[in-house]
Amino acid sequence: MSAKIGFIGFGNIAQAIVKGASKGYITPEQIYIYDPLPEKTELATRYGFEVCQSEPELVSKCDYVFLTVKPQIYAEILSKIKASLAHEMCIVSVAAGKTISFIQQSVGFECRVIRAMPNTPLLVGSGVCALSASFSTPKESFDFITGLFSVCALTEQVDEGMLNAVTAVSGSGPAYVFAFARAVIEAGEQAGLSAQTAMQLFTSTLIGSAKMIQQYGNCGKLIEMVASPNGTTEAALNHMQENGFEPLVKSAVQACLRRAEELSK
Repeated sequence: MSAKIGFIGFGNIAQAIVKGASKGYITPEQIYIYDPLPEKTELATRYGFEVCQSEPELVSKCDYVFLTVKPQIYAEILSKIKASLAHEMCIVSVAAGKTISFIQQSVGFECRVIRAMPNTPLLVGSGVCALSASFSTPKESFDFITGLFSVCALTEQVDEGMLNAVTAVSGSGPAYVFAFARAVIEAGEQAGLSAQTAMQLFTSTLIGSAKMIQQYGNCGKLIEMVASPNGTTEAALNHMQENGFEPLVKSAVQACLRRAEELSK
């Protein structure tokens, strides 16, 4: 593909996307970067990407423009680039809460927009990414961006109205897992295991457990396979239940969903 792809903001998600997509899908010569932080532009230069001096300069050179910045500054960035946007150009948004209509209203016309909600496991080639497109986006553009993410993620097309739920489940999901893993690993250390041993044991447990969920699908049945009556696992699960573990997790996901909806306003 000869398409030119620009990234406004070169943080973790942008780096994860280009790292994955550079594995045969696109070449470094196709990638353009703008970031105000010198350390980010130095990194982009080391990767062989072209560094632009402003957001409008990047937009003027690219066919696809990824907005990989915080949702709180979307309005500011869109105001800077709207005069440089061509009608055949496609904006790819990875921000929670910022709708297609918000982007189109901010630039003043029904531009092509693809919203993507990836997660950070893209960095290790095991991410997931949900995508939704504006009516003005042609199929070939949507297929190109889907293919770009598919190199390092499981992709799923969803209605835009579901993207806030996706954010709450998979977009933020890695942080939930990391927080749970940290607690278990620290508990293992307190029980006498070395930090390295506790981490190796539990991370491998997470990987295996995820594979079992994918294969069998029924979490309740899988719990029963581990928890013998009056056994050690049941003791732990009872303690979780008594202290509101599942309601807490569900309310945390709802809090994430509410925040995504707030960012939509």
